[in-house]
Amino acid sequence: MAIDPKAVKAKRGVLAAVIGAVILVGLVLIAAYAVWIRPGALETAPQPAPVVKTEEPPPVVNPEPAPAGVPVVVPAPAPAAPGVKKAAAPVKAGPKPSPVSAAPKPGPPAAPKPAEPPPPDPAELISQGMKAYNAKQPDEALALYRRAKQAQPGNVDLGYLMGIALEQSGDLESALASFESCTSGNYAGVSRAHVKRLAKKLRKK
Repeated sequence: MAIDPKAVKAKRGVLAAVIGAVILVGLVLIAAYAVWIRPGALETAPQPAPVVKTEEPPPVVNPEPAPAGVPVVVPAPAPAAPGVKKAAAPVKAGPKPSPVSAAPKPGPPAAPKPAEPPPPDPAELISQGMKAYNAKQPDEALALYRRAKQAQPGNVDLGYLMGIALEQSGDLESALASFESCTSGNYAGVSRAHVKRLAKKLRKK
């Protein structure tokens, strides 16, 4: 099969045109990157801070001891370079504040004291004593009469009332002494009669 030289030449021309177009597109992209993209990247890129060199002060050499009477001159430290801040001295931590103790909580309120009972009524005690005597309970009657005597010591009628309760309980000698103490009041006459009767009864024993 014979090769047509014109066809081969035409294919080479097309291939060369395609390669030329590709190269042109690449050049256009490179130019666009250099014009629009690259300058912006350079502007936004952070620049390194300038390094400031500090001059170190010269070493202090202890001079030889000066003879007596000659003042010693100590060289002053070199001034720091402008724009360089001196290092701040370390701050010593002060003592820690002591913890504040919490105030004690108030305790529960004290319970109110119970009200003191009112003093006994002598008349009521005597009334209860008479009921106990009539119910043949001389010991209870005597306890009530004694309480009435403590509340009202000047009541001479209690001598008679205690006397009959003591006689009912069988203590005749105490009953005689109680009757003898009732020398006035409503029961004075009855008490004298009981004194005579009990005196005779005790003499017969």
